[in-house]
Amino acid sequence: MSIESGNHWKKVKGDYLSYSDAKKVIKELNFQKVKEFQLYSKSDKRPSNIPSNPYDTYRASDEWKGWPDFLGKE
Repeated sequence: MSIESGNHWKKVKGDYLSYSDAKKVIKELNFQKVKEFQLYSKSDKRPSNIPSNPYDTYRASDEWKGWPDFLGKE
């Protein structure tokens, strides 16, 4: 399964998008704060290919650069 947000994204890391693809999707949602993402991640609006805890998902591969980067604020 992939989500569509102007483009089709491939799944990687099992069932999750790559860090860069997930970041693109999240940036389009224009979250201003981490708390906004956290509320979204607990809702049924979050696609299954976006991790609810991206820090845990992406840090092991050194892709994680911090919340501002993931939310598209840097």
